[in-house]
Order: sequence, then C-alpha cells, then structure tokens
Amino acid sequence: MKRIFSIVAALLLLLLAACNTAGLPEASQSVSHVLTVDLEPGDTEASLKERFGGEIMVMGDDFAVISFKQEDDISLAALADGKLEKNTLDFKSSDYEVGMNGTRAWASGTRAWASGTRAWASATRAWASGQFELMPENTGSWKQIGLDKAYGLAPNLGNGVKVAIIDTGVDLTHPALLEALAPASEWKDYVDGDALPQEEGNLGNGAYGHGTIIAGIVRQIAPSATILPIRILNSEGAGYMADLVSAVDWALQMKADIINLSLGSDKYSLATDYVIAKAAKAGVLVVAASGNSGDEKVLFPAYRSVALTNFPAPYNRLSVGSVNAGDEKSPFSTYGYTVELTAPGESIYGPAPDMMVASWTGTSMAAPVAAGALALALGEELNVARNDLIDTLVDTATNVYSIGNNSKFAYKLGHGRINLETFLNTVLK
Repeated sequence: MKRIFSIVAALLLLLLAACNTAGLPEASQSVSHVLTVDLEPGDTEASLKERFGGEIMVMGDDFAVISFKQEDDISLAALADGKLEKNTLDFKSSDYEVGMNGTRAWASGTRAWASGTRAWASATRAWASGQFELMPENTGSWKQIGLDKAYGLAPNLGNGVKVAIIDTGVDLTHPALLEALAPASEWKDYVDGDALPQEEGNLGNGAYGHGTIIAGIVRQIAPSATILPIRILNSEGAGYMADLVSAVDWALQMKADIINLSLGSDKYSLATDYVIAKAAKAGVLVVAASGNSGDEKVLFPAYRSVALTNFPAPYNRLSVGSVNAGDEKSPFSTYGYTVELTAPGESIYGPAPDMMVASWTGTSMAAPVAAGALALALGEELNVARNDLIDTLVDTATNVYSIGNNSKFAYKLGHGRINLETFLNTVLK
C-alpha cells in the first residue's frame, strides 16, 4: 500500500508541475545563435539588449549570454563581437553501450527502496552480509571505492546536499528516486519547454533511462542527497548547447551544490565554459564525464579552456574517466592530461524507467560516483574549504598506474581511482 500511495502522490505532483507553466523555457529549437559578452562597467540587461538585440539568457557578474531566435535577428554589433556561436545539437550522453543492459524487474534485493523510503540509509542494513543489499550486483564496484566504509565515516549520507542531474530527465515515479527529488517547482525540461523532466522513449532504445540511472548512482553513493532533475537531452541522448547553458544557470539559481554532466561534445562552447565557470566561482562543484572514444579526445566540458581570464581559481570542475573491476582503464574510456580521476564505470546497476533495474557501461556511470562522493563530504562538517574538495578527492585517489596496461597511460588517468575512505578521512572533522 505504501508503494502504491507513493506512486499516486508522485503522479499528482507531475500533474501539478505540468499545470505550472509560468516562466518556463522555450523549446530549444527556437534559438539559432548565442553570443557571449564580457561586461564593461555600467552594462545592464537593458543596455546589452539595446546594443546587441536578442534575449538575455544568462547574466553574470562579468559576462552575459544573449540568444537570437533567427539569423536575421543577429545585429551587426553581435557579429562584430566575435563570440557568436551556433546553437547546434552537439552534446550527447556519455554512455558506451547504448541502451539498457542486464535489465530485470524492480523486485527483491531492492526491497529497502520499494516503499520509496530512506529505510535503506543505514550502513549496517545496506551492507548486510558484506553485500550491497540495495543493488547487489554493484557490491564489487562499491567495495572497490570503499563505499562500505564510507557510510560509517559520513553518517549524514549527503543529507542537505542538492545534486543537479542535467541529462535525459529521470523517471519521476520510480521508487528509487521518489523520496530524493527536489520540489517539483524546481524541475525543468528544456527539450519540451515545460516543467516535467520525465524520461521519454522506449525500453532498450537510445538513451532512454540514462538520466534515471545517473540519478540512481548518486543515490547509491549518497543516499540522503537531494536530486534536482533537469532535462536537456532527448530520447536519443542528444541536446542543444543553449539548453546546457540555461540548465547550468538554472541549477545555480536553484542552489545546487553539485552539477553532474554525464554528457559532452567534441566541440568547444565559450558560452558553456563561461556559465560553468560562473557556477564554479559560486562554489558549485561540477563533475563531467571524459567520454567514450577510447582515445585522447577528451570531451568538452570535461576539458577546460586554457584561459578564462574573468574566472580565476577556484576552478571547481572535475573530469572523470572509467576503470574496470580490476582498476584497469576501461577500453572505451577517453584519457588525457585533462582527466583528473577515474571511477568504476562498467556494468553499473541502477534504477531504470518502467519499474525496472538495468546496468549501463560508460564514463557516464563513473561521473556520478564522483558526484556522490562529493555529496557525502558536503553533508558533513569539513576541515577543509569547500573549494578544496575536488582537489582533495583527486589527491587522495588510489594510484593505478602499476596495474595491467595502465602504465601506457601515464599521467593521463589523473591521480588514479577514487578512494572514498581516504578522501573522507582527509576532509572530515
């Protein structure tokens, strides 16, 4: 009965959210170009609109991002500024095996989640008999990073920490996520231009379920963290640059503590870099997947612009690659000097739409492990500055370069594989 009540309550929330359409984004296709402007003394939204035209998307302390609906709307001033970008469908989810694998029905073994409660948030119960009871298939991966010991070190389990999942949306009715979701008034869907970031698609096709498992991984690592769902990727896992810019700024407005970006592009975007830097400057920790090309072409925004002169340190952005159960670099995991950390990313299980459980493989799965680790720390009393958390997570990683063929990737897998026990012992009072 509790489970039925929870799902009915969630459906009511969805209906209310659908009716609340004030101040919602326009559909992504309506934006043709965006312009990034470095602000000068005295600049205001009104003066920028008068000088450049268009609509103000993001207003920072040092910059603004302006959108134009059609090429004909672009002013001569905007063309002359030199920082104009086409709004293209370049960002894609960072999953290696497209679609859901190892799919099974939501059933026993996840019973502590079944009522949508946080009864599973006990470290003893979660690790009964030395097995991760919530998703037993992940026992090896989570022991690999020390999650079994982390719960005792961070007993608040991420309580009070908000993690924005900018992705394909989530299954808003799944029992694994119901109790963790931020208020419906904070949700956004930039694909459909409404307030209902519900996963859309068909089971086993495209990126359907991608955002749901990302949120579910964060919840497994930091059980009491709050999930803020923001949808910018369609059912194929593709999304527009302008939507990512808007989504990051929205997460900042909603006071997210962490932003997870299990997505990327092989094209650099100045507007995206600026808005991520704005979030980082405000103390928001941004985690991005390195990509799944298996070469050194790290995706943006996991790689950074060399010179963002308006945004000095702290630069709270973390690039994450994937390792297998033996700490060897996953064959698909993109590597390079801008990768800072690795985490398990192969056959990771989590919630899937339509009351299912499924496994996915990719650096998309590694990134939320790191996001969850940061949430665990932020839920406790720290003995380091918030802006030092990412550097400490990197510095306390387990060196993996002597394992298997990893020596071939010297300095290109970051400092190694995430080590939750060492990290938490270092940053917590």
